[in-house]
Amino acid sequence: MHIKIADRMDLTLEAIRRNYCGDTSPLSTVLQRYSDFFDLFCTFEEYVDFWMLNDLVDDQYKVRFYLPFDNFERNAAPHTVEEYRQLAESTIEFLQGRTGRLLCTLQGESSTRR
Repeated sequence: MHIKIADRMDLTLEAIRRNYCGDTSPLSTVLQRYSDFFDLFCTFEEYVDFWMLNDLVDDQYKVRFYLPFDNFERNAAPHTVEEYRQLAESTIEFLQGRTGRLLCTLQGESSTRR
């Protein structure tokens, strides 16, 4: 775990987005090590769509950050109780949205198999 990411999915996805753009991030070395994997998706948009991470991006595929983004300058862990609450709520919202998206996909697949 990198201190500038702190196991946050929004910051991880921003690092992946930057990787596709050729920009740097705290995860650049790791992401480049696995470039063959990321090349499978060709674009950031394809990566997001495949993994159903759409709840973490807007219509332009810009990352929706859980907390104000500072270009990876600070420790990514929440600094205040309010930030912790906001981070927890945003994380739960993302998980619920993605779970709903996955369930819809699975239900669509199971109905077409009958």
